[in-house]
Formats: sequence, structure tokens, C-alpha cells
Amino acid sequence: MFGGTPVAKTETLKLLGVSFDAKLSFRNHLHNVAVRESQRLGFVRRAAHVLPRGGRLAMYKGFVRPVLEYAPLVWMGACQTHLDHLDRVQRRALDIIGPGTLLDYLSLRRSVAGLTYLYKLRSTDGPAQLTAMLPPPEPPRPHPKTRRQLDASHHPAYLKLDLSHSAPNYIRRSFPFCLVEVWNSFPAEMLANLQVKKMQTFKVNVHRHLRHKHWLWATDNN
Repeated sequence: MFGGTPVAKTETLKLLGVSFDAKLSFRNHLHNVAVRESQRLGFVRRAAHVLPRGGRLAMYKGFVRPVLEYAPLVWMGACQTHLDHLDRVQRRALDIIGPGTLLDYLSLRRSVAGLTYLYKLRSTDGPAQLTAMLPPPEPPRPHPKTRRQLDASHHPAYLKLDLSHSAPNYIRRSFPFCLVEVWNSFPAEMLANLQVKKMQTFKVNVHRHLRHKHWLWATDNN
């Protein structure tokens, strides 16, 4: 029932361009996006002979990748098998663009987007429905060896991953829970004095930090 009106049961529901299924696997959504953008890549392929590599790259970044990255915080908890549909589109794009092209992995870009929004929620009074989802802060803990000083790796913005052992995997993979471990691993200076006006600086630092420490680059050779 919705507002006193019976609502017919359905296996899929499309809201604002995202297809939700009954199990929240986002399998159909990601598959359909990948198929549609693979077809759009055909335009890039047909224009490849008249465009320099920079032009082909600009077409991919301007017309294809934004659709692959639409509303990632909603479906980033999908299993890797379904996310692979998007990665295959980017690999085909790299083949079209040509040798020597460097692109961030889509997983890296999703993580940067999610961590930046997490920063925004932690630094402002965001929508109540979203801030209520955030894991609670965890007080500084003693150093595991000395017990007399605080653990230096436990920064002031540390979050407690407060999920029960029975929580299903799709919850553990979803925003924001999938990002808490990375968030907690950041150097304290990256999360000092959380302010919205510093969000863009934080985003740049997160991208640099993850690319250097945890992620590889997608190139035409891998």
C-alpha cells in the first residue's frame, strides 16, 4: 500500500534512471547500461579515422563515461561480476582510442566519488535520511603496544564499522560501508578540520592517495 492505494508487485522498478530489482543486485541496470554505451562507442569507432587520439578520448569522456558513472553511490555495492560489464566497455574504449592512453579504473573513480560525498556528509548537516546511514564515530583508542598514548593511525574522523555479523554481503558492499576501511586508513591531516569549502582539495588528495597506494591505472596494455 502507498498512501492507501494498493501497489502491484513487480520484480523491477525504475527511478530517476536507475533500475532496481527485488534483490538489489542491480544486475539488469548495469547490463543495460553497458549494452547501451557499447552501442554508443560505435559512433566513436566510426569517427576514429578522422579524429586524433585526443579527440577520441574526449568523445569517450564526454559521451560514454558519464553514463557509466551515473548515480554510482546507489549501485556501487553490486557484485564484481555485474560491475565487470562497465569495465569491459572501458576496455573496448581504450582499444578504440589507441596505444598510450591512460584512464583511471572506474572502481577508483567510484571510490573517489563515494569518499568525497562521505566527506560532505561528515562536514555538514546533510539530509537526515543520509546522515542517519553513516557509521558512528569511534573514540580514539590506546596504542596497541604502549596503551599509554593514542594510536596515531586512529584519526579524529575515524568511523566505526558497526554492522552485525548477519548483515548480507550486498549491505557490506554498499555505500557508505564499503568505504569505511579506506576512510579510516587516510592520514590524519587529510581529515583534519572537516569543512565543505575544503571538499575539492580533499577530492584531489583522495584521488592521489588511492591511485598511488591502492590502485593501478587502466592502460591499453592491460
